[in-house]
Amino acid sequence: AAYDPKAGTVTGKCYAETSNTDVLLSTPSFSISGLNASVELSNTHGIQTPPHQRVTFDHILLGSVAFDGGTLDFQWENNGSVFVEECALGWCGGTVTTHAVAVAPKKPDLDVVLYADNIQLSKLFALQKTLEGSAEGTLYGKLPFTYQDNHIGYAGGFLYAVPGTKG
Repeated sequence: AAYDPKAGTVTGKCYAETSNTDVLLSTPSFSISGLNASVELSNTHGIQTPPHQRVTFDHILLGSVAFDGGTLDFQWENNGSVFVEECALGWCGGTVTTHAVAVAPKKPDLDVVLYADNIQLSKLFALQKTLEGSAEGTLYGKLPFTYQDNHIGYAGGFLYAVPGTKG
């Protein structure tokens, strides 16, 4: 790193790394285990990373929702926003993935397309407490969501199920 006293800036590179780390927060109820990350900060006077930074984990519990395994590929931009290149989360026996999502903390409007792949209907149905019964099969699909002005919107997606087998 180098300090420029005339400009009052620090430039250079900084690296942060963690391996097999566990995090537990009580409010909100959140835990993560097996966190692995190696992140390069490429411009230390305005936090920024090069593209393709990666974070992985073994398990996340957010309230009562569990994710088993996941990756996050991202770039942190110097204006404080994060560009999610790809995020893949293990959920209900399958994977939920999204690509190319810009997250700006100062204006948290989002356009997100979630792709569901191999989601087990029995595990998904077990998450809800309202209906009685069971479900079998595998769920696939595309779910586009928007978040603007504190409202969630949905349009133009689809889900389909491959029937399960009885033994």
